[in-house]
Amino acid sequence: MNDLLRRYLARARVPGAAVCTFDSAGRVEPVCAGVADTESGTPVRPTTLFRIYSLTKLMTACAVAGLARRGDVDLDEPLDAVIDGLTRRTGGPARAATARQALSHTGGTLPDALTWAPLGRNDADLRADIVRDYARAFSFAEPGRHYGYSNAGFNLAAVLVEQATGLPFGAAMRSLLYDPLDMPRTTHDPAVAMTHPLAQHHHPDATVDHRPLAGSKWLAGSQCYSTPVEMARFGVWLLRGLREGADVPGLVARPVADLRLDVGTRYGLGCYLTRGGAGSTVVGHEGFFDGMWVKLVVDPALDRGLVWMDNRGDEVRQARYEVIEKLMPGILPPAADPEPVPEAAAAAAEAAGRYHRTGSPDLRLEADGPRLEVTLDGRSRTLAPFAPGLWRAPASSRDTGPWRPHAGSAHVCLGVAGPDPDGTRVAHLNALPHSERPVA
Repeated sequence: MNDLLRRYLARARVPGAAVCTFDSAGRVEPVCAGVADTESGTPVRPTTLFRIYSLTKLMTACAVAGLARRGDVDLDEPLDAVIDGLTRRTGGPARAATARQALSHTGGTLPDALTWAPLGRNDADLRADIVRDYARAFSFAEPGRHYGYSNAGFNLAAVLVEQATGLPFGAAMRSLLYDPLDMPRTTHDPAVAMTHPLAQHHHPDATVDHRPLAGSKWLAGSQCYSTPVEMARFGVWLLRGLREGADVPGLVARPVADLRLDVGTRYGLGCYLTRGGAGSTVVGHEGFFDGMWVKLVVDPALDRGLVWMDNRGDEVRQARYEVIEKLMPGILPPAADPEPVPEAAAAAAEAAGRYHRTGSPDLRLEADGPRLEVTLDGRSRTLAPFAPGLWRAPASSRDTGPWRPHAGSAHVCLGVAGPDPDGTRVAHLNALPHSERPVA
């Protein structure tokens, strides 16, 4: 593990990294290499804090699921009936998401980055910030119909946790999860994180990125700091619970949303469900932003799990995957490309049309027999039918932005679903949703 990690740092120009492997018995093996930041030269240790970004979502979902099992939260009650003042851009009859939909990215809203505003740093203003932000969120579909990755739902989960516990979100998470699992350094507060050894974000040239990336509204979805060992302790709890059929892990790992990818990826509550190389269902999440990347993944059938943390961005994802596959063969989707379903009757003519996504050029689909010519942002690609409502083409190194394959797939994938009751369809290009009707 040491050799693999050090070679990865040199090859991918990553300042530092930490890996923990573990099993359900609690055996945790941490390995660290390199530095937490290139300015101080402080080495990465098992107790170094990393910002875990969207891996936060898995822990938030576990906390909400625990509250639901206690009867303090109803996962299927519309959140506008629980959170006072909650409205949508569409106003009036627009139905708010339920907690289950919010935690599975099926709330019908697009990412909150589209409503960028000065970020509040006062946790006491959390509810007001989130309610105001949700009122500006763009909707691409009615809640419960389609997958669309968005922090907006997890922002609402923070308000829900506070209302159910009577505690500030960070204190509630400590009571519900961090203290019981012996995670003393894990925190949602940047001011607390900076009192510990802290890994810094790095640009591709290995210089430190000093931009502030903190905002209270993101507490439940992407603003959390933890150490490799403490995340492994959470991983042990999750893995053990899945193997033993415990209520909360079983609830979060139940499939809710289909990402419409050729590798069959599903989303539960705060977690991705993928097919491991050994054919078992693997549960986990990644978290990243410019200059930081983390991953937690568990394989209940084979009783193993892994935590990965390093201080470079998603641009070197594939290099990480190659090391992870060597450390733990089969925990990632199989390298061999899945074969098309022979009987798939892809209705290209029905899928053809123009689809919209706020903040992006329109997506155009044109039928060419059973194939679809996909055009976006001045680039086109012809995709072949793979399964009912799903087309794909091999990815290339030139595929970037929305053309870049989703994690786990080696293909550009286009899935089309619908029509919905209002007659519209939704097309997912590499899991990014576009609607036939203009986004509200």
